[in-house]
Amino acid sequence: MTTVKPPNATSVTRPTKDYFRVSNADRPPLRIGILLDSPKLSASFARIIEGIQESNFARIELLVYRKKTAQIPQPQPKSRLGAIKYRLLSPTLAEARAL
Repeated sequence: MTTVKPPNATSVTRPTKDYFRVSNADRPPLRIGILLDSPKLSASFARIIEGIQESNFARIELLVYRKKTAQIPQPQPKSRLGAIKYRLLSPTLAEARAL
């Protein structure tokens, strides 16, 4: 335990980082799955994952990466009339107008 004494207050006792990484329970470890956008992580998420790996009560069992959706190129209308027709008859634009 670490004791911290602010300038104008009584001493405060805070647990160290390792306190939250050890469990005396005699149960099987938690199995954790993580959903990721890519293999690259920000520093804050990396510290969380390191904390899970350093604990004695949890294991990372599954990593799931989000699949990128394929973009279907839409043909660009070549005339002003074609652009109006496209905006009126496109199903995705019609759904947006209905909302």
